[in-house]
Amino acid sequence: MSEQDITIDAHFTTSSMAKENFNSSENMKDKQVKHIHSGMALQQSTIAGLYEDLMAQMGWTNQPNASVSEQTSEITPLDTIPNSGMTTNQQPNHFN
Repeated sequence: MSEQDITIDAHFTTSSMAKENFNSSENMKDKQVKHIHSGMALQQSTIAGLYEDLMAQMGWTNQPNASVSEQTSEITPLDTIPNSGMTTNQQPNHFN
């Protein structure tokens, strides 16, 4: 595994942990525990930001540069895929 792979994995892991701790803190009833989870989420988010900065400095980030028309042309074929199980404005029935 390369340094780039490890850094990208660490970035996504810390970002995911931050989101998980923030969401958990929202469900906590004990104010002290809620505060601790929020603090952990903030720390993890800060660490994820540092990994993101490192990836940018190393040239490991690749932001796509697509115009609106290019993006739309990629999505449009998905709109034309027929679904024989649905009629117009009908929600899918997943419980058949």
